[in-house]
Amino acid sequence: MNQVKNANYIARYTREDGFTLIELMIVIAIIGVLATIAIPSYQDYYSRAQVSEALELASSLKTNLAEYYMVKGTSNGYTISSSTVTSGRYVDAIAITDLDAVGASAGAATVTAKMRNSGVNVNVKNNVITLSVLGGTVWNCTGSMLQAYLPQACTGGVAATPAQIAALELVSTYTGTAK
Repeated sequence: MNQVKNANYIARYTREDGFTLIELMIVIAIIGVLATIAIPSYQDYYSRAQVSEALELASSLKTNLAEYYMVKGTSNGYTISSSTVTSGRYVDAIAITDLDAVGASAGAATVTAKMRNSGVNVNVKNNVITLSVLGGTVWNCTGSMLQAYLPQACTGGVAATPAQIAALELVSTYTGTAK
């Protein structure tokens, strides 16, 4: 009789336990919910980081152009030196338009950064950030993308319409792209 009790005891307490199917399904559901929340937030962050590269490259020219204006009294004739970085991982090109040369006020110029067509988040690709100056000292920042992707210093972004906001939220919910 003791052998039967020992056999039952051993069988009951030494069997291998694992996760049940329902436990595994609950873990997968939790991971799915977290991914649904995290991916759109990451995409927004990623878009803003790409735009900040464009602003950084354009700002480097801003300093050089302001110095040129202080020395010469005009931005007419300023050229980008060959050592200046005019493209980046997400930026296709940086260009300067000298507005002095076309009869605008002294010291008027624009520095334009164009985002790349590929390898860039869909929310910012082919868009432009423009730094404009009048008189060599006061700079304004504008952009052709949604204001949400521009740095706070840039106030000229495109405001999203309620329909665009709803569409972006719907897309971000199902595809993981940014709002």
